Amino acid sequence: MFKRSWLSVRRKFSRSLVLVLVLFAMANLVLAGLSIKSATQASMDYAKSSLGGEVSLSVDMEKLRENMSSEETPSESDSSDSSTQTRPTFTRPTISKELADSVADSDYVKDYTYSISSSANLPDDLEVVETTSQSQSGPSGMMGEGPDSDSSQTTGDMTIQGVNSYAFISYVENDEMEISSGTYFDENSGTGVMVSYDFAEANSLSVDDTIKLISTSTSTTTEVKIIGIYDVNSDNFNSNTIYTNIDTAAKFLSDEDYNDGDYSVSNVTYYMNDAANADAFVAEMEEKYPEITENNLKLGINDTAYQQMVEPIEQVGSFANIILWAVVIASILIISLIVVLNVKDRRYEIGVLMSLGASKLNIAGQILTELLIVGTIGFILSIGTSGMIASTLGDNLLKSQLESSQQQSEESFGRPGANVGGGGSQNRQPGQTGGENSSQSQDTQTISEIDVNQSISDYATVFALGYAVIFLSVIAGSINILKLKPKAILAGKD
Repeated sequence: MFKRSWLSVRRKFSRSLVLVLVLFAMANLVLAGLSIKSATQASMDYAKSSLGGEVSLSVDMEKLRENMSSEETPSESDSSDSSTQTRPTFTRPTISKELADSVADSDYVKDYTYSISSSANLPDDLEVVETTSQSQSGPSGMMGEGPDSDSSQTTGDMTIQGVNSYAFISYVENDEMEISSGTYFDENSGTGVMVSYDFAEANSLSVDDTIKLISTSTSTTTEVKIIGIYDVNSDNFNSNTIYTNIDTAAKFLSDEDYNDGDYSVSNVTYYMNDAANADAFVAEMEEKYPEITENNLKLGINDTAYQQMVEPIEQVGSFANIILWAVVIASILIISLIVVLNVKDRRYEIGVLMSLGASKLNIAGQILTELLIVGTIGFILSIGTSGMIASTLGDNLLKSQLESSQQQSEESFGRPGANVGGGGSQNRQPGQTGGENSSQSQDTQTISEIDVNQSISDYATVFALGYAVIFLSVIAGSINILKLKPKAILAGKD
């Protein structure tokens, strides 16, 4: 059987060459598909590890509305006396500092942040700055304070924004704030504060000066030291805003709000060490702290930056998967057709062999061996060319997806270069906590190239898949002939 197979491959050179080329092309495309899939997966894994993910702890407004709706719906027994019913009142849930700190105590969390807002009045020797936001909203300047603020506390001359790190100020994350002089604050800055450039100019203040602030809640006076002067590139910003750490901002809370140090915080965000851990983190915390759901709070995952970064390459991976299956199916059909034509052309040979006592299994084995010989040659040759094909194909697919994403972005936002994730810089002040990837709103770059490398496992997969395709093709192509009797085969020959 093996001797006949080898002789057939040599004597039918043109047929063998066609089969080698077909299997060579199949192996190249399969290897390219496998390589691209591996490269895209590696790129997505890198994006997960480098970006991490964000999980926010916030009020569950949907659940709050559902509760309010159910309370407002009168029961049948009370429907007759609806005039006596009163509209239910709901208090907006708050997030305690203790809960926020407790949730952060997880192996999944790389860093976390939250903020508080309070307010203070100025002594007679200092004056507020007239700004656009202040003229629109009154002395408190509640408009234009950005997402760090909590307007419920801003009723004085100055808005005190407490954040646990300078890097987590929204204007810093959006690349709109910079330090004109001095330095940034952190958790160990004591009563050091940052004031705006406009406020410092209006009151002839500089770094290392001390100012007195009068709490609007307790009327107590606190002396703070200016350690930095900032400037914000925003038309609707309240320059009467002081930024400092959490402990200093808490000094201006009322005794009731302070609550022995367990005061309410806002903008609570947890940064995962890996974006893939976000779901596990949420499940673990909701089980460990049932009061989250009981108090109408929720942990929400924000993976906008990750999705933005990997969307084009994810599409490339999907295309590679489609190509892989299309090539396998097409190869089975093509090789099966070649086997059918080959078997029909060798009807007389098969009839003679069967009449001489060769079994059908022996004859099918001969056809299979012939294909395995030419297939092995084609697969080995593909090792030298598939890398170039995979790299070219992957780059072209990724380029196409990037152009498509750019076009969609322009159509959605009406201008070139519009960014779903918002602007932001990854260059933060040295020494800050979590500065580099601290916000999903930063200007996240999409992955613009993939590194296609082939491994031993990819080659092994191609050989295994190729031999499986050959085996299925032989079964599909020879079954109609091999089921006949030798006499019927020989009698049918002209």
